[in-house]
Amino acid sequence: MLAKEMTQERVGVQLRGILRDVLNLDESITISSETNLFDIGLVSINVVELLSNIEESFDFTVEIEDVSPELFTSFGALDDFVKGKI
Repeated sequence: MLAKEMTQERVGVQLRGILRDVLNLDESITISSETNLFDIGLVSINVVELLSNIEESFDFTVEIEDVSPELFTSFGALDDFVKGKI
């Protein structure tokens, strides 16, 4: 596996961990790229905490213009967003 691919994979693992923490999910819940974040418990109040944790963990600022409902429709969409920012 190439170094960039390994880094991309680590981003997904770390992002899944952040989601598990914010949503209090245990390891038995599978989070695939198709997983709808609202279906696994994301609600509007969690969005602020989720974005704050992402900013802190990946060391970038999420601009208000970047935030839309589509960003949270799937884990894949959020993962692509984060990978595009780092």
